[in-house]
Amino acid sequence: MRFSQRIGITPQKKEVQIENLDTELRNGLWNLLKMLFLDNLSTYSQYDLSDYKKFAQHVWHDFYKLPIDTIPEYKNSMESEIREWFFQAEWYDVYDFLEFVIRIQANNDVKYKLINALNVILEREFSGYRIVDDCIAPISNQLEFDEVSNALKKN
Repeated sequence: MRFSQRIGITPQKKEVQIENLDTELRNGLWNLLKMLFLDNLSTYSQYDLSDYKKFAQHVWHDFYKLPIDTIPEYKNSMESEIREWFFQAEWYDVYDFLEFVIRIQANNDVKYKLINALNVILEREFSGYRIVDDCIAPISNQLEFDEVSNALKKN
């Protein structure tokens, strides 16, 4: 428990997040997506599209369903557009996007590292969801829900 919580300035309890993403959860999900995925995409390829450009094409074509000739030319601009969308999107759209990123992973090491880290954030920030078999799934039974609720009460 933080100092500010112990002295009663900030709340000690946090509600299970089922139909929303608070700032801390959204920030945590973005930070992991950026550190473990986006920052590791290559931006240069001599004969083929860079990994980043391929990813952007997947996002624009398969997720946003927008024309790929509207993809910004530079990596920073592409990432800024994705980030802006991520922070303005509805909570369920963010989860759709995370599933999309997980499912297009060819590198299983990156995929499992990303899934494990995302699940840590989902648990830490009291999300009512976890990643199971490449899908965002609700905490499925009363026992799991009770465990999360009890953890909230202890904090």
